[in-house]
Amino acid sequence: TPPDVRPTIFGTPGSNSWYVSNVTLNWKVEDPESPILWWRGCDPATVTVEKTGATFACEAASEGGTVRVEIRIKVDKTPPTAAPAPSPQPNQHGWHRAPLTVGFVASDSLSGPDQSSCTTHPYSGPETGGREFIGTCKDLAGNTSNPSSYTVKYDTTSPSAIVASPSRLPDANGWYNHELTVTFAGSDSTSGIPPGGCTQTTYGAPDNGDASVSGSCRDRADNQSTLGTFRFKYDETPPEVTG
Repeated sequence: TPPDVRPTIFGTPGSNSWYVSNVTLNWKVEDPESPILWWRGCDPATVTVEKTGATFACEAASEGGTVRVEIRIKVDKTPPTAAPAPSPQPNQHGWHRAPLTVGFVASDSLSGPDQSSCTTHPYSGPETGGREFIGTCKDLAGNTSNPSSYTVKYDTTSPSAIVASPSRLPDANGWYNHELTVTFAGSDSTSGIPPGGCTQTTYGAPDNGDASVSGSCRDRADNQSTLGTFRFKYDETPPEVTG
């Protein structure tokens, strides 16, 4: 029989046949039946550079024949990166108003990302102006990323206390006789109401002894309030005089 050629590897094994540290390779060449006649490529080797695959081969011969053994070493020592990926995404103000999942997405340029390893956090309350969630991901070699964070701002309650403010007092005897502007306002204790978040409307016609305009407010989480109504008397038509 040919020589017995066996590799011995010293390093930190990861996942999927990857190593996550420097690797030292030694070969053991034996033949109890006859002397080793020659060998090639059986010197010790060290892999310090990250590689998707470094191939080493040891070949040896004895009176029993020749044998060649190959081994492929994959080294990835660099952790992946993890980026927050909430689903669904927040609105333009960074707020959520429906249950969500705080997930994380891995990125790795060597062994590749293992998305199934990424942390996920479901969230459906309570309302908060800022709750931090931490997550990590692994790559296919088993390296773990540094922690990444995402801050949830969560508000499912609509603004309340909708009030209307006319731009001026009635012109005479409780009547308005020319165009007026009505601005609505409200309150919201969690996300707040942004500038321009409430209705502002202008009324100029028709004449009506029971005129009305309606408006609402929207908070930073896009929750819409119920309608508020402002009632007033409006007459911009001069009287007719006959003689």
